[in-house]
Amino acid sequence: MRILTFIALMMFLALSINSEAQYDSGRITTIGFGAGDSGHAGSYMVEEDFRTKEFSGFRALVIEVKLGWNFWEMTSIYGVARVSPSNSIVSPYRSTYLGIGLSQALPFMKRIYAIGNYGSYRSSLGRGVHSGKGNLFNIGAGIMLDDNIFMEINKTFGELTDIDPDLSISYDENQWFGTISFRF
Repeated sequence: MRILTFIALMMFLALSINSEAQYDSGRITTIGFGAGDSGHAGSYMVEEDFRTKEFSGFRALVIEVKLGWNFWEMTSIYGVARVSPSNSIVSPYRSTYLGIGLSQALPFMKRIYAIGNYGSYRSSLGRGVHSGKGNLFNIGAGIMLDDNIFMEINKTFGELTDIDPDLSISYDENQWFGTISFRF
C-alpha cells in the first residue's frame, strides 16, 4: 500500500507543479552499470560432494536499460530491463527484472529525482535451478550529474515464489544497488 501512495504522490507532483524545464521533453534511452547487495542472493548455500559453499549477496554487476518518454519536462515514464549475471567467483545467482517505471524530478532541487518501478523478477542458480520469481517493487532516488550522466540508488523488494524444492533459500527479496547511467 505504501508503494501506491508513493506513486500517487509522484503523479500529483508531476501534474501540479509548473516550474522551469530541467530535462528535455521527448524520448529517453539510458544504459546504466552498477553493483549492489541482494538479501535473497545471500540467503542460500550450495552443497557439493566434499564441502558446503556459502555465498554473499554481493552483486558484482547490475546492467539496467530504460526506454521511455519525458513528459512535462520533469516526469519520465519508461520500461526498464535489469540483468544481474552470475559470476563464477562471487556467486552462480543470476536475476532479471522487467517492468514499468516513473521518475519525478523534485521541483525545489531539479537535479534530484525520485524513482518508482513495478515489474517481474526471475532468479536462478543455473542448470535449471529456479531460485524464485515474482512481481517486485523498486523505489529509489537519483541525481543528474551532467546532461547525459545520472547516478541512482535503488531498493527492490517483495516476495518470491516458484523456488526449487531442493534449494533452501529465503522467499523475500530485499536488494540495494547503485548505478551510473548514460543517456543517449
